[in-house]
Amino acid sequence: MKARPCFGLIVFLAAPIGPVLQAAGLENTNSTLQVPSVSGGLWGVFFQMIGALIFVVSIFVLGAWLFQKSRFFPVSKSGPAQLQILESRSLGYRNGLLVVGYNQQRFLLATSATGINLLSPLPDAGTAAMTGNAGSSFAGHLEAVRSDAARERKP
Repeated sequence: MKARPCFGLIVFLAAPIGPVLQAAGLENTNSTLQVPSVSGGLWGVFFQMIGALIFVVSIFVLGAWLFQKSRFFPVSKSGPAQLQILESRSLGYRNGLLVVGYNQQRFLLATSATGINLLSPLPDAGTAAMTGNAGSSFAGHLEAVRSDAARERKP
C-alpha cells in the first residue's frame, strides 16, 4: 500500500511534542499551557492589538511615501507640462472648440462625435503677445476662421 504525501505531515503534527520540550528543558512542571500575562487584562490586549495595527499601517504609509518620493522609481516625469488646453468652448452635445498649446505653438481644434479636426494653426504665443492686438483672443480667432470659411464658400 502506498503512503500518501500528506500522511507524514499529519503524523508529524499529531505527534506529542512533550519529549522534545523536555529534552530542551522548556517543559513546564504542570501540564497546562500558560499564557504570558498582559497587564491590564482584556483591555491591555485590545490596546496592544490596536497599537500594533497603527504601527503596521504607519510603516506601510511611510514605505509608500518613500517609494513615491524615491528617485529610483519615478512615478511621473518632472518639469512643466508642454501640452496644455488654453481655452475651450462647447458648441452643443459632443461638439466643441479647443485652443491647444504645445511649447510656443497654438492650434484651433474642433471636437465632435466623429473625432478631432485641426481648424487652423494660430499665431505663436510669443508673437501674439508682442503685437498686443485685441484680435488675438479666442473670439477674435473664431471670427477670423469663420470669415475665412465664408470667403472660401463664395466663388
